[in-house]
Amino acid sequence: PGRIAVPVFSAAGRRGGHAQGRSVVIPDPQGGAPRYQIDASFSGFNLAALQDEIDASKLQLPGADALPSARPDSGAVVTGQARRGGRVQQDETRRGRLSLRVSGGELWRVPLLSRVIEVKALQLPTGEPRDFATADLVVDGNTITTEYVSMLSRTFEVFGYGTITLPDFGLDLVLHTRG
Repeated sequence: PGRIAVPVFSAAGRRGGHAQGRSVVIPDPQGGAPRYQIDASFSGFNLAALQDEIDASKLQLPGADALPSARPDSGAVVTGQARRGGRVQQDETRRGRLSLRVSGGELWRVPLLSRVIEVKALQLPTGEPRDFATADLVVDGNTITTEYVSMLSRTFEVFGYGTITLPDFGLDLVLHTRG
């Protein structure tokens, strides 16, 4: 009793992309915070548009639907799967996994990736696209462990692992290169 289940949901992005999945919220019999679980897969989302959507939702701006893209479009497209569970409004209980694949476009134009490359003082090969990135993340409370992250081209790869701590987004990342 009181269990809320969404056996199938489906959504389309305003600027491309599709997501589908399922979710459930289960009340605590002792009156504590209810538990939740969500499983989703997504494909075809434009990376720049997705970043703009996330920023707009954080700001909760009225009329966010009409916001133009604030980022230059690198042409990158995001595909992946996500699973997350925990207790409602108890961030320390969240657990989950996220697998992302970003392909197409020039990924060095994506702000976070270009900053990491700059900090590492890497000299990327010129004249060839850097058009594929992947990340596998595990969420455990306020810590996100990046089990594997990479960006590659035909002749070059930047790869690594590390942690991100929330809510301040503290980054401890170890990167290596090949090529």
